[in-house]
This record gives sequence, C-alpha cells and structure tokens, in this order.
Amino acid sequence: MNMKMYVKRLFVFVLLCCHSHLTSSLSVNMVNNIDYVLEDASPMDIDQISCKPRCSCSLDDTTTFQVISFNTTIFRLRYYNGPLSAVNNPYYDLNITCTTVSPDEYKIGSLPLRIFVRQNNPPVIDNGTSNQDHKRLDSKGPYLPGSIVYSVRAHELENQLPLIFRISSTSPTTNIFQIGQGSGDVTTNVDLREIVLSDVTLTIEVSDSTGKTSQFILFLTILTNKPPNISNLPQTITWEENKPGSNVLIFEPKCVDPDGTLNDPLILTCTITPSSETSKFDVSSKGNWYITAPLDYEKIKQIQITCILSDSYLQSEQKVLTILVLDVNEPPYFVTSLFDCLLEESNAGVSSCFLDIQVGDPEHDSIRSIDVRTASNTGSCIKFRYILATKILTFNADYDLEIERKDKCDIELEAKDEHGLVSSNRAKVHVTITDVNDNTCIPSMPGIVTITNLHTMPHRVATLMARDDDYTDPNNKVTFELVTGQPSEAINHFSVSKNGEIFYFDKIPESNNGKGFALTIKCVDGGRPQRSAEATLLVKYEWTTTTSTTTTTTTTTTPSTTTTVASSSDDPFDNTSFVALFVVLMILLTAGLIGLLVYLIRYRGLCGITPSSSQTLVEKMEPSNKLSNETIYSETREVMPANINNQYRDTYWNNGDFYETGAGHTSSLALTQGSKRLALGPPPSRPRPVFNF
Repeated sequence: MNMKMYVKRLFVFVLLCCHSHLTSSLSVNMVNNIDYVLEDASPMDIDQISCKPRCSCSLDDTTTFQVISFNTTIFRLRYYNGPLSAVNNPYYDLNITCTTVSPDEYKIGSLPLRIFVRQNNPPVIDNGTSNQDHKRLDSKGPYLPGSIVYSVRAHELENQLPLIFRISSTSPTTNIFQIGQGSGDVTTNVDLREIVLSDVTLTIEVSDSTGKTSQFILFLTILTNKPPNISNLPQTITWEENKPGSNVLIFEPKCVDPDGTLNDPLILTCTITPSSETSKFDVSSKGNWYITAPLDYEKIKQIQITCILSDSYLQSEQKVLTILVLDVNEPPYFVTSLFDCLLEESNAGVSSCFLDIQVGDPEHDSIRSIDVRTASNTGSCIKFRYILATKILTFNADYDLEIERKDKCDIELEAKDEHGLVSSNRAKVHVTITDVNDNTCIPSMPGIVTITNLHTMPHRVATLMARDDDYTDPNNKVTFELVTGQPSEAINHFSVSKNGEIFYFDKIPESNNGKGFALTIKCVDGGRPQRSAEATLLVKYEWTTTTSTTTTTTTTTTPSTTTTVASSSDDPFDNTSFVALFVVLMILLTAGLIGLLVYLIRYRGLCGITPSSSQTLVEKMEPSNKLSNETIYSETREVMPANINNQYRDTYWNNGDFYETGAGHTSSLALTQGSKRLALGPPPSRPRPVFNF
C-alpha cells in the first residue's frame, strides 16, 4: 500500500469519527399505524408522522405520496396523485427522512414504510339471504304511520363510514314506506288498514362514504283490510211525477263489511244529483231513504243518489240509485227566441251563419227538425233553411242581392220533436244579407276625340263613365286609371284622374299632325277582391282649329264580362255603338277602294295612266284618311325618314361596290350575287303616319 492510499483512508476515518461525535438519531414514528390506502380513493391523508424534537421531514419519492407539515413535530402522509391499483401495484415502499431544525444540535432519522393498496369493497348487508328477504304484515297489526316494519343492517370492511340507506325503487309505485337514511329502519307513511295493495317490493341501496353501493331487495306481503260494500246497489227505480210523496220508503241499503265485526262502525254517505232535489228526500238513522214531495218531470227527468260506505279506513266503490221520473209527452220549446244572422249573397247553401239554437223538451225527446215558417215569411224572405245537424242557417235558393233588392229579413222558426209535436213558441231570426263584389264595372267610352294645338293645357279631353251593378258602396264605387298608351309616348301627353277625367297636359309636337293615340284605361271598383275592366279611347291630333267627333267604343274586360247595351229606339242610328261601328266600317271600305284604285292605276295602267307616270302621281297624293282595327290596336311605330345619298353609311359600309350610286346590281349575275339592292332612286323622305284619319 503506498503512502497516498494510506493518507486517504486516514482522512475518511477521521471524518466518520467526527460525524459520530456530532450527530445522533431522531425518533420518527407513525401515529395511527395505518399502512394502506383504497384503490379508488380520492386525494386524502393516510396517517400522521411524529418527529421529536422539532424537525423537518421529507419524502424521497413524491410522485404519488407527499409529506405535509402540520407543525414542527407532526407531519401528514398524504396520497395526492395518480391512479391506484391493488392488482397492478399492490404496495408502495416509502422512506421518510427527518432532520432537526435547531442550529445547536444536528440529528437525523428515517422511517421506512410500506403502504398497501386495498380494494374498496361495498358494504356487506347482514339481513336475509343473498341480499334478499321476505316479511308478512297484517294490516290490523296495527301499523300506524311511523311504525317500523323492517330494519336493514350492514357493515363496512374498510370502515368507510357512515353508511347511507335509501329506497331506490318500489313495485308497484307507491309511497307507503320509507327508510331512515342513517338507521336503515323501514317505516310506514300511512295506516296499513287504509291500503289495498297486498304485495310490495322495495329495492334498498346501502352506500359507504366512497360511494360503493350494495343492493338489498325486501318483499313485503300485506294481509290487507277488505273494503265494505253496498250489496243492493246499483239499481234503477221509476217514479211518476204526479205521485204524491209523504215519507214514502223508496230505498233500504244493505251494508256489508267482509272482515269487520259487529262493533266496527260503518259510515254511509250519499249525495243527490241534481242538488236542487235534495229537499224532496229524507234519510233515517239506519240509512233508509224516503221521498217527501212530488217530483217534477218538466224540470228533472232523472235523479241519481250516489252512496259510499266506509269502515273508517277503506271506502266502497261509488254506488248509484237512479230514479227515473215518468211523464206525459209535451211539445218542445225554444230556450232562446231571438237571434241575429249575417249572410253574404250567394248560391244556395254557400253562405251560412252558425246559430246555436237550444230547444228544450219536457220529456227530453230528440228534436227532429227546425223549419222556417213560410206562413209568416213572404217574398225573398222564404229563401232560407235551418240545418239542425250543423246548426247553420243558409239559403235554400240562389240569392242575388242585385235582383232581390232586399238586404234584411225577419224570419220565424218552429221546432218539432221526434213525435211530430210543434214547439209551443217561435224563434225569430233577424237576417242581414251583405253585398258581395260579384259584378265588374262596365266603362262607357266616347267616340274618337280630336284635339288640336289650340287647346290650352291642361285641357280636359273627356269625362268617362262606368256602371257597376253591385248593390252597395264600395263594391259599386268606380275609379279610373291609365294603363298604357299607343304609341307609348301617349302617356307623356295624357293623364286620367280617379273620377274619369282625361286631361291633355303636355303639348304634342307638330310633326304628329294627323296621328292617332290609343289610351287604354281601366275602371276599378272598390270591392274586395277588386274587379276591373279595360277599354280603349281613340284620340286624334290635328294642327288645326277644327275638331270632329266620331263615336266608337272598344271595351276590354278583366275578368271577362258580357255587356249588353239596350237601345231606346228602333232606329239603329240612334244607337251610339252602332254609329261608331258603322263609321269605322265606312272608313275601312273607303281605304280599301282607294288602295285598289291606286294598285290598278300604278301596276295595270288603267284609266290611261301608265305605271311609270303613276309613280309621280302617287307621290303627290296626300295620305288617304283610312282607319282600321289593325292600325288602332297595333304597336305604335315611328317610321324614320329614309336616308339618301351617303346618309345610310356606317362603320361597316363596304366601299367600292358601287351601291352608293344605286348601280351595284347586275341582273345577269343575280344568281351568283344573291340578293342585291335595285338601282332605284331613294324613297320619299316624308314619314308615314301611324294613324291616318
């Protein structure tokens, strides 16, 4: 051994000697010596650690357990983290090290521990077999409310107290029993003589402080009290209404208690329906019933006496004695005799009102019918019938208020019972018939109206009229509105007021001289839903002071309406519509003749005029005054003047093909060149008017 190694060992020996001289061991102990923890426990203190004198303690491994200081001599060993398993990790080896805290003396001590992990077992129930038990109870025990009928006992293997008892379910569902939460005693909530259940099953749960639960089933068989009974009820008897009554026995009840004794009291309780008849009966001390006054069939047809028998704990079923009052047949009567009904004009059976007419009958016979009395109703007021099954009053024939001209009727009704007896009184119904918007307005248009440049604007061109055959306002109140115009620019010059006045309010350019304007005007009534019709007014514009009036009427109706205009004279020319139609036909005939004449002169060379020379003649002719339906109703088109010379060229014009001069077409190349322009001169620049008169 060399010198260096010797010196090193000597140094270690000196240190050990010094350490043994300066330190001594501490006393470290478990207070309660609890060496286990349950596997499903939540963080908790396991035991206390005692260390004397004053010291400081710590745990080598604080993963699952820890040491917490309570004071300088007491510490708590605590489980605080991680799942515990008695199977996978049945114990933990811990080492607690403590040292003094005094600077004058240094001491150290350690305490090795083995903490076991135990399974947390549910409480063990000591009653019965296999956590079940049976008990028989006699309801006459007696078992008063609060009486103990059974006690459940249990203990806890791990001492996880306290134990908690509760009834989790009852079959059948009832609240007859309850259990003490801490005692486990099953007690009654009622006197068992008041119940009729013979078998009750209680499911009882016992839980420890950690929530572990055991289940116990208790079967209770109850010898129940039998309810009393009235053996001669129910029954029905008859009694004539005119039969005098003076303490006449009508009923003697027989009361029976199956399990009672002669000393057990029986209590009979009866009620009379209706209660207004109670004063006509009397009951003796033995429960016998007597009638003391005559019965009235017209007021009460049937009387019921309902009885219940009790033995102070249980009651019998309700038993009924029915008394049928006999009577002779009498006519029915209206309970209420005045009614109001609101109807709309309609076809038969369409409009109706609900009348809850109550008809009484002394014998309560069924009512066969309620009819309208024709003897007291005349004219339009016979067009009604009452339907008993649905309790509605309606028309039995079509009722058009515009034809009947009667909007109020007072009718009488009579009732008949199943035997055909007519009611002793009558019911009066005040019926009001309201107007329905079932007619469309019919506008009346004047003839062709001419306006000139001399009119001062705004100028009232005409005032329209319309007829609506509905009976009342607002159904027959008509207003007007302008729908559209032809040409479309017409609406820029004309307007229509709600009362039918047509105004010319914006000056028409002189270029429109001779043109015609078609204004489509709609008449609308004020009913709901609204109904409307359209008609067309023709207006001619002239740049003169001469005005002419021609009568024509064009009517468009929406929805479609057939209009008949009656003439007040046998002469057809006294009819405005006929005159207007005649004028239009004459204008069309004249225009056709002029067109035919022009065609014959221009293309056939008749009358000594060649086609070439007729061109100049036609160009000099003024446009003829012709008017056709096609012209009036066709869409307005403004024909622009034809372009001449180079005015028709645009960015897509093909230059160099000689069409600018009108010489681009070669007849010999017609098939190869296709459709080409003819080498004709430009057309006249004068625009064609849309309407010519």
